[in-house]
Amino acid sequence: MAKRAADDPRSLQAWRGFGNEPFWQARVDGDTLVFSTPEDPDGRRMTGRRVPSLVGYVFVGQDGEKAFHLGLTPGKCNDGMSDNTYEYEATFLYGDVSYKGCGEVAK
Repeated sequence: MAKRAADDPRSLQAWRGFGNEPFWQARVDGDTLVFSTPEDPDGRRMTGRRVPSLVGYVFVGQDGEKAFHLGLTPGKCNDGMSDNTYEYEATFLYGDVSYKGCGEVAK
């Protein structure tokens, strides 16, 4: 049976990466990424673009002087607090700071 375009994860527009210690979340929806932390729960809105990836998702852009890069790659990931298992590992680079965690297709 042929795979429909809607079933292809690369066709999805909304996805997120998140982590603990420190707590963070980067959510992509279309061409916007919102990066939030407990200190900034409303988050910082940034415009970027998806770049082709053979596996997972990659979203990049520039926020003033800081470059950012959110990457989700397939791999079982446990967030360590909720005991939930996710299908992606996430890395978010914001300027010279690197965040690691889990990821999922956003609902």
